[in-house]
Amino acid sequence: MAVVFGVLATLLALLLSFSFGEMLRGRIRNDAGAALRVVTYTVAHQFEAQLSSRNEQVTVLSRAPGLWEQGLDSPAVAQLLARMQNLTPDNRWIGVADADGVVHNATGHLLQGASVAQRPWFSKGLEGPYVGDIHPAVMLSKLLGAPAEGHETAEPLRFVDFAAPVVVAGKTIGVLCVHASWEWADQVVKLALPPEARSTGLQVFVFDRDGRVIFAQGQKTSALLAQGFRGPDVPTNNEGLYTGVLAWNDGVEYLTSAAPVPAASAVTDLGWRIVVRQPISLAYSLVRDATSAVLLIGAVASVIASLLAYRAARSLSRHLHGIALAARRVEAGAPGAGMPVFGGSSEVTALSSALRNMTVQLLASNSRMEQQVRVRTRELLSANSALDRQARSDPLTGVLNRRGLEERLRLAVASARRGLRPLSVAMLDADYFKRINDQFGHEVGDAVLRQLAEILRTRLRASDAVARLGGEEFIAVLPDTDLEGAMALAESLRHAIETHIDKVYGNITVSIGVAVGMGTEVDGASLLRAADEALYRAKAEGRNRVCAASGSTAEAPASS
Repeated sequence: MAVVFGVLATLLALLLSFSFGEMLRGRIRNDAGAALRVVTYTVAHQFEAQLSSRNEQVTVLSRAPGLWEQGLDSPAVAQLLARMQNLTPDNRWIGVADADGVVHNATGHLLQGASVAQRPWFSKGLEGPYVGDIHPAVMLSKLLGAPAEGHETAEPLRFVDFAAPVVVAGKTIGVLCVHASWEWADQVVKLALPPEARSTGLQVFVFDRDGRVIFAQGQKTSALLAQGFRGPDVPTNNEGLYTGVLAWNDGVEYLTSAAPVPAASAVTDLGWRIVVRQPISLAYSLVRDATSAVLLIGAVASVIASLLAYRAARSLSRHLHGIALAARRVEAGAPGAGMPVFGGSSEVTALSSALRNMTVQLLASNSRMEQQVRVRTRELLSANSALDRQARSDPLTGVLNRRGLEERLRLAVASARRGLRPLSVAMLDADYFKRINDQFGHEVGDAVLRQLAEILRTRLRASDAVARLGGEEFIAVLPDTDLEGAMALAESLRHAIETHIDKVYGNITVSIGVAVGMGTEVDGASLLRAADEALYRAKAEGRNRVCAASGSTAEAPASS
């Protein structure tokens, strides 16, 4: 009888340990999957933002009639292409071909005079905006031998093409194309991953529409392609999403999360899919620790219970029944459930007290593990939030970058249309900025850019937005501001900058282009294009002045 009671007590202790262990494992695995999903969604949306931003940039520039009316081979076009490449070094080649496919202007003069009529980007670009899937360099493979500045890669040169038709007076006269090096994918992934990605074994893969791998961390893409690597068969839902444990080609099981790269339009819908994996041993490390603690506590409790049960013999039967009932309540998660301390004999009291202590420790262990998981999840969400803010801000000046500007401009356009209110934009560019860099060095040049940003911040309203587009070019979005108000504000900014004296470089002047839209006619891309044309006119008319976009009813204030 004593042996029977000892076995029962041991089984009871092990049952409690197993129940708590399973509960902990389930919760921790769910939280690990949720954390991996957050990383996957972040990477997917970062790729979508890059594709949309680059496509929008090429489309807007291809529709600037004031530029293309001068001819595809004009110096102004050459300067524009060079400035685009300086702002985004990943743009390895930027060129414009006429309607017959002959290249008239290109960065580095590469392929000028050559025919690109057989290239897909040219034929598709004649029809409308086009984003081509990743492909190896063909005509430029020998001309572009070195990687872009800031990149070290053993991978062969591959491009993603962004093209759009150049239209003047309703007639397509050519195609503008940007060959963006696929090296930017590595930067997108690094920006999206949390700081602890390497130590926790996170790996990111990008697959194309046909399931071929087009990106793998650690410069492994070419090697995987040579092996015919296609990744696991991911059982996604209707939205293309999945999170679970899968066995990969190497025979190892990984916690895996998959999500499609969302498309802002049909043009940028390349069918890419992001897959992030993490070794089970690292993803479920908390499960292993929790299980070890539960088993240790259960083993100790079972030994104590067995010894006491052996001594208690028949007097334990009634009290063990009460203990079993209490254990089932704890297992069922009943509110206020716990292990009571039974009296009657010292053995029974000691047994029930030991089980009660074990239950308290298991519940405390569960609470600690859940708290640790919550802390890790909050840290991950906070890190992703910080990365998202960083992705929208210019690191040098602290104002918005191009991506942040696009979001603010979309909101301002929607508000202007809804309230039938005016919306103005002012595009500002520092005059002769290169002279400051050449004469005083880039550190002084950076200080000038920060001072320009600070002047704009202090003189604009809280409802306005200011962004740096790159180089020395800034833009201000001015809601509820008509042309007269925008011109007056732009002139006050020009005057404040001109009269600001620095002990190192003296003073600097700026040229400003202003454009305004009204109510339902407001269009963000058109405003930016019109402001850019006005800025070019301000430069052409002698700099240090404010010019309104063509067709505006107000005259530009006189500039000194």
